[in-house]
Amino acid sequence: MADANDFLYLCKANQLAAVDPAKIKALVLYAPNDLVFYEPIVQETMRKIAEAGGSVEGAPLPGPNGHLNSLFAIEQASDKITAFLTR
Repeated sequence: MADANDFLYLCKANQLAAVDPAKIKALVLYAPNDLVFYEPIVQETMRKIAEAGGSVEGAPLPGPNGHLNSLFAIEQASDKITAFLTR
């Protein structure tokens, strides 16, 4: 679920990353049983962000719904999301 504001933030983040990858700050939340974004691919993406000088942290969203854990199990990451957004 996204709105126009989400899209604008994604555009800005992509533009910033293209200019200076070291300025990337990413919080990656993923479902270990996701069939869309497999965990090894997520881990590789996080590694590449870090290797480029970006700041990245990740956390799993366990649950029975795979990719949809980002909707149905997101509350388990609320503290991590709040901490990330308040930095």
